Amino acid sequence: ELLRGEGSPSLGLLKPPLLLWILESVAFASRRSAPPEASRLFEATAARFPDFETRDLAAALCCISRVLPLCEEKLEHVLVAGTDELLKRDWRAPRPTALLGAPAEQVVTESSLLEFEMQEWQKLLNTVAPLKIGTAGAEAPAKLKERFVRPWQIFYRKLLDDLALEASRIVDPGLAMAARESATVRFGAVATRGGLEDLGPRWTASALADLDIAFGGALPEEARKKIEAQRREQYGAGRGSSAPSDHSAVTTWLRAELSPPPGVSGNSLNFERCACSSDAVAELPGSEDIAHGGGQHVEGIGTGTGLLVAVPLGSRDRAKHAVFRLLEALTSEANRGPWSGSVFLCVDQVPCLSCVSALLQLRCLWPEVSIKVSFEPGPSEPLEPRGRFAARQAEEPAGSKAEELEAAVRGFLESDPAGTGASAP
Repeated sequence: ELLRGEGSPSLGLLKPPLLLWILESVAFASRRSAPPEASRLFEATAARFPDFETRDLAAALCCISRVLPLCEEKLEHVLVAGTDELLKRDWRAPRPTALLGAPAEQVVTESSLLEFEMQEWQKLLNTVAPLKIGTAGAEAPAKLKERFVRPWQIFYRKLLDDLALEASRIVDPGLAMAARESATVRFGAVATRGGLEDLGPRWTASALADLDIAFGGALPEEARKKIEAQRREQYGAGRGSSAPSDHSAVTTWLRAELSPPPGVSGNSLNFERCACSSDAVAELPGSEDIAHGGGQHVEGIGTGTGLLVAVPLGSRDRAKHAVFRLLEALTSEANRGPWSGSVFLCVDQVPCLSCVSALLQLRCLWPEVSIKVSFEPGPSEPLEPRGRFAARQAEEPAGSKAEELEAAVRGFLESDPAGTGASAP
C-alpha cells in the first residue's frame, strides 16, 4: 500500500527508523522468495540513505542485501549507493581488530566516534559493494578495501589460524583425551570471538577456500531437488503446524564417493543422504545405531559419538544440526580410513562455525579426500582451495608450545604439590 500510494503516506514522508522497521519486516518474511514490491521499496529507500543515522544505514543495507538475491531485478547499485554514503561518514571498526595486530596509527581514541559492534561489522562485510571475493582474495575499490576489508582481515586471518589449529587437535589420535577436550573448548571460544557464530555468506565461502575446502557456488539443480524433496517428506507439502519456521529449519544433502588410496586394499564406499534440523529435529535413518556406535561423549565439552566432535556455540549443542549429523553418519560408516575420493555437501543456509569445525575435522581425518561445499544464500561463483591450510599444517611443529605448557601444568597439578590429593581437571 505504501508503494502504491493508495490512501497511505508516501515513503518519502516516513522517518528513517520507520523505514528501517519496514525493511527488517520484509527481510524476515523473505526467507525463500521476495515480495513483488521489494525492488521498488529498495529503490525508494536508496534515495533516503543520506537521511539515515550511520548505524541505521548499516542495518538497512544488511536487510536489503538479504533480500536482493531473491529479486528478479539486478539492484547491486542500491548497495553501492549505501556503501558510498557510509564511506563519507566517520566511524571506526570494532576494537578487537586493534588488539589483533592493527598498526597503532589505526587506533582512534575519540570516544564520540561511532564504533560498530562485531556482529554489525560482520554483516557489513557481507553487504558492502562493489566487493567480490576471488581466488586471489578481496577485489574492491581502494577506499572500500582500506576502511572495510583491511581491518576485517586482521581479525579474519587470526580467526582462521586459530580455528584450523584447534580443529586439527580435536581429531588428532596422538593427543591425550584431555588435550582433545581442551582443544574443543578453545575452538568454541575462538568460534564465538566477538559474539560471532558465523562469517556470513561472502566470508564463509572465502574461509572454506582458505581452509582447503572448495566452495561450489550456487546449489546445483540435483541438490536443490533433493533438498526440496526432503523438506516435503519432513514437513509435508503444506508445511503444517508441526513444521518449524523457514528461519530455523536447515536442510542438508551430502554425497560421498570414497575409495582406498593407491596401494591400500579395501572396498569403495558410496554414501548419499539428506537431513533436516531445527528445534524439532528428525532422526536420520539408522541414527539409533549411529548414536550407540562407539566414541566418547564429553558432557559440557562437545558432543559427538564417532570420530567427529560437534563443538558447541555458547550453550547450544550442535550435535543435532543437519550438517554435523550427516558428516557424523558418513564417518561412522567409513571409519578413519585412509580414503581418497570426494565429499560434496549442500546446505540451504550459511554454515555456522561449528559446521565449519566439523568440515575441518573431516579435512584433517581424510587429507586425500577433496571436500566441496555449496550453500544458499551465497556467492554464485565457485572458489577453489587456496592451499593455505595444507601449508600451515606442514609448518606446524610436532609439539607446539601451547601443548607443552598444557602438559607441564597438568603434570604439576597431578603431582599433588599442595598435598591434597587433587588431580588435574
